[in-house]
Amino acid sequence: MLVAAGRGDRLGGAGGEVPKALVEVAGRTLLDRAITALRGVPAIGPIIIVHPPGVRDEFVAGSAQWDDLLFVEGGASRSASVRAGASIIGRGVDVVAIHDAARALMPVEIIRRVVGTVGEEVIAAAPGLPVADTLKRVGEYRFVSTVDRTGVWMVHTPQVIRRYVLDKVLAWAGNRDAPDDISLVEEAIAAGLVRGEVRLVPGSPLGFKITYPADLVVAEALVAPGAGSRTGSGIDVHAFDPSGARTLRLAGVPIEGSPGLTGHTDADVVAHAVIDALLGGAGLGDLGSRFGTDDPTLAGADSMQMLATVRGEVADQGLRPAHVDVTVVAEAPVLSPYRQALRESLATTLGIAAAEVSVKFTTTDGLGSLGQGGGVGCWATCLLVPTG
Repeated sequence: MLVAAGRGDRLGGAGGEVPKALVEVAGRTLLDRAITALRGVPAIGPIIIVHPPGVRDEFVAGSAQWDDLLFVEGGASRSASVRAGASIIGRGVDVVAIHDAARALMPVEIIRRVVGTVGEEVIAAAPGLPVADTLKRVGEYRFVSTVDRTGVWMVHTPQVIRRYVLDKVLAWAGNRDAPDDISLVEEAIAAGLVRGEVRLVPGSPLGFKITYPADLVVAEALVAPGAGSRTGSGIDVHAFDPSGARTLRLAGVPIEGSPGLTGHTDADVVAHAVIDALLGGAGLGDLGSRFGTDDPTLAGADSMQMLATVRGEVADQGLRPAHVDVTVVAEAPVLSPYRQALRESLATTLGIAAAEVSVKFTTTDGLGSLGQGGGVGCWATCLLVPTG
């Protein structure tokens, strides 16, 4: 359920006349950005869009590129809008994720993590962050007291709740407004209406709610081209295995007629260089610290599987690869016929288009051990951008 019924009066010139969810950030509406994030979670099926009264056509037109959307008119408060959305949830739904369109920059990985937290014992979950600022209780703009912020968190959305729990607490609460959705669950647990645990999941600063004009300025800066992007580089070199027991594999692609390389894993220099580039860009260390040669479980391991694992770890940092540039250095064999296969293999594992993967081949003109045909080297550079 995507709650988008706010008029956006506090956004000043950007809101009010235009429904808040249809305000644009860097050329895309908050609505579109929020739907994009939700669609990045495979477990999420139909999405209910709760829109302001009288603007259904504008919301339908603004999300025409998406399938499996339902639309319902919201109420005068957020709680009323949630009740309206809940009234059209279909059968067979076990879990409901209630998200604010105004938190349009929430990273996909955080949403996936919260959705995956809810189960038999955990009946509701939400992302959040510990409060970092000093809190003051104020009366008529005068300080009254300092609030102990120990254990105090800011709670974001999506707030994910078991369907049967949501139905019970909404019926129990009636038309009463609540600060947020899981607060009703907490009250229902205290009252003995339902049993289970409510859990907070570490969230992201990108989950802030776009409410005031200054928030739009921050959001524009965050999603502008290049904002928050990082680069990483990686190098790997392996010698040929004189025993001939292995076949050369680059980016997981077998190279016919060439001996393999020595190494603890399958010695795929392309995969290793790209792994180092990803780890470097995300500030997660290097290949050796992540996949040490002292780990017996990695003997002969598939390096492309290792690359897939690292891609997931990078995603946990709110980043994704947007472009990869690879240069393979070898006197032999001739590798140019394999260029497209390497590009497609890397693209598939990294979850990007082959057009965003560059693979080049060169030699050292006979200089050094690589120039003497002693092995294969690879240099890789990766551009990482925020997942939001």
